[in-house]
Amino acid sequence: MHNTGSFIPQYANRVGDGKLENPTPNQWFDVSAFTQPAVGTQGNASRNVLDGPGYKNFDFSLTKNNRLTERVNLQFRAEFFNIANHPNFDLPNGNISSPARGTITSVADGRDIQLGLKLIW
Repeated sequence: MHNTGSFIPQYANRVGDGKLENPTPNQWFDVSAFTQPAVGTQGNASRNVLDGPGYKNFDFSLTKNNRLTERVNLQFRAEFFNIANHPNFDLPNGNISSPARGTITSVADGRDIQLGLKLIW
C-alpha cells in the first residue's frame, strides 16, 4: 500500500487486518483497513502485508518427428501455454488515494497455442 508518485514510497496507515474471507477482483482487500496518513508523515503499514492472487499455469507440448529420407527429418511441434486457460489476475491497485483501490483491473494472457514445422538435415 504505497503511493509511487514520490521518490520515497509513502505507506498508508493500517487500522485493521485488511484481509477478506472471499476476495474478488472487484474487492480484493478491505479498503477500510487502510487510511491516508497525514501530509508529510509516513504511514505505519509495511510492504507486502496482504497476499495477491495466486498464479496457476500448465504448459504442454507435443513433438512428432517424421523421417523423410535417411538424413532428412520433418518435425511437427504443437505447444500450449496455460492450456487450462486459468485466469491469472494481476495485483490489486494498492494506491490508497485512488478510487480504484483494492480492485484488480488486469489479467495475464490466457491460453496461447503455437504450431511449428522444422526441417532437419
